[in-house]
Amino acid sequence: MDPGGWLNRLRGLKPAPLQRRLPVTHSASQAFRPAHAFEVHISAARFAPYLDQADGDPDLAFELYQWNGRLTGAVHEVLGFVEVALRNALDVRLRTWNAAQPPAPKHGVREYTHDWLEVPAAPLYGLLTTVRHGRRHSTHSRATKRAAESRDAREPRHPRFGRPVTHDDLVANLMFRNRVAHHEPLIDLDVQAYHRTMVRLLRAIDPVLGDWFSGASPVPGVLRSRPV
Repeated sequence: MDPGGWLNRLRGLKPAPLQRRLPVTHSASQAFRPAHAFEVHISAARFAPYLDQADGDPDLAFELYQWNGRLTGAVHEVLGFVEVALRNALDVRLRTWNAAQPPAPKHGVREYTHDWLEVPAAPLYGLLTTVRHGRRHSTHSRATKRAAESRDAREPRHPRFGRPVTHDDLVANLMFRNRVAHHEPLIDLDVQAYHRTMVRLLRAIDPVLGDWFSGASPVPGVLRSRPV
């Protein structure tokens, strides 16, 4: 046997000529660009803000769109830290405040408890409860419904599968990150100012937490890499 014979024979072969070409979807004068494919598959309304910022250059607009995605990811990451710290700090203060309020016998409240969501004292009551068409709508009810839906959507292997809804679940369902979560353009917002506010907020809660956040956040680095 000649272990190397097949390889030598392959080296001596000449490539066979192609009998036909596959159909070309782009004209010969038009080099394929990712930006071109992107323009085809995204709505004009969504791409328009990026084209405006890039002075009508689709390639630069495509770079800006990708950068916006990276910025969205970075902001979404740090907002998670800020949201948790803020809602827990507010919850602690509101629990203490609500329990210290005087009773309201006219409203059937003999004693207020730490549960500021379910039985809030005035003026918090007016902020968390609305009346529309003669019906009372409470923030507590809406948060309970959303928390129950989240609980029911958990898979069996989830660590909290089947667990009851807690106060922490309700508070978590009061918060949202709408613009970032829905990947809306951030190119026309002063994200740096928002980021500074986050840092100041966390430093007000705990200086050590704020200093850590300021150094760990990826947002400033992404902002510096903006293509246009």
